[in-house]
Amino acid sequence: MNNPSLGWTRKRASRRWLVLAYMALVVTLGLVLGLARENKDILAIALALSGLPIVVLMGCLNAGVRGLTELCDRDLDERERSLRDPAYRRLYTPAVTAGFIVTLVAILADLSLGERLALAYTSYLLVLGAPVAWLAWSLPDEMHDLGD
Repeated sequence: MNNPSLGWTRKRASRRWLVLAYMALVVTLGLVLGLARENKDILAIALALSGLPIVVLMGCLNAGVRGLTELCDRDLDERERSLRDPAYRRLYTPAVTAGFIVTLVAILADLSLGERLALAYTSYLLVLGAPVAWLAWSLPDEMHDLGD
């Protein structure tokens, strides 16, 4: 994750814009899926068109935190683990629990297909992005990048 062409993602302001863009995309996707209700053509188009931007935004967020959320423990030093592990402890258990409850409600409730997809898929995307979004939002600028 040391690609110089992604250096712009390591600035705190850029990372925060990426987090906001990711959250806006997820919420917009949820609204589109929910409003589509039973129209399977709109559901398929919305899911297909959202895939690439979600992957790009998650990749940029991950590059912005230098892959802390994707690397194995053996690839991280003590300082990097001390940044990553609290984010997982704070966010993953509550996020997974909330995502499970929302998905269960989506399955059991008398909702349209679009509304079910909106609840389940957006909660999945929010759970998936929670740790990297937290790190991207909260980590300071890197010392050697401040002069840029």
